[in-house]
Amino acid sequence: MKKIVFLLVIAGFMSSGCVSKTDYQQIEEQHSRTGEELRQCQTLLAEKSSEVIEALKAHQNCLNLVSSQESRHRELERQQRILAQEKTDLENANILLSGQIDQLRKELDTTVSVVDAQRAVIDRTEATKNSIEASLKQEIADKEILIREIKGRLTVTFVDKILFDSGSAIINPRGRELLRRIAPSLKDNTDHSILVEGHTDNVPISQALAEKFPTNWELSAARAIAVVRFLSEQAGLAPQRLSASGHSYHRPAASNDTAQGRSQNRRIEIVLVPEK
Repeated sequence: MKKIVFLLVIAGFMSSGCVSKTDYQQIEEQHSRTGEELRQCQTLLAEKSSEVIEALKAHQNCLNLVSSQESRHRELERQQRILAQEKTDLENANILLSGQIDQLRKELDTTVSVVDAQRAVIDRTEATKNSIEASLKQEIADKEILIREIKGRLTVTFVDKILFDSGSAIINPRGRELLRRIAPSLKDNTDHSILVEGHTDNVPISQALAEKFPTNWELSAARAIAVVRFLSEQAGLAPQRLSASGHSYHRPAASNDTAQGRSQNRRIEIVLVPEK
């Protein structure tokens, strides 16, 4: 269309006699060059437009990436704050646990010390028991003397008349000899206090003895005191380790309904009690 208009213009100029053939050719060549340049510009424009579109797409992708990275950064910051708080909580918990561990370690050390001390007491109690058994072997075999150990307490029981004659609170010769034999074992075991307990059967005190021992309470207590005095004054045991008590017939070892049971109830018990 443009070329037709251009030819009409040229034809008009030529008909008017204003344009020569040479000029026409130059103009036509100029027009051709201009058209070519226009096509080149259009081609270049199309290429640049495509590049601009690609650049815009790349730019948008970059914006999307930046936005994504910013979101990721904010998420990481949030997680970092959470981790920082968890770290603080763990540090506080660790401090608390360290304190608890130290306390438990101290308690364990104390428990171990107590257990070691108890084991040592038990070992010494066992050694004392073995020593007494060796010194009273025949009497134990004859069941005149009984030995038992319960929870660290060692009890040596002298049955019936082995220490005292009937109705008497004076230790007989055989009783003194037996007490001298076990005294070294009692003396060596300084971890225990020594309690001497007097026991009787339920037979009332005879009229002949009633003035001296109104009831079995007085008789049982007097016999226990006699043993304590002997161990302290004659056998050399520390008096602060010794104590005496009388229980009359209220703590029987057997039934008082039979002669054999009453015989077992008439007894002196020397009890070794671990010091606290």
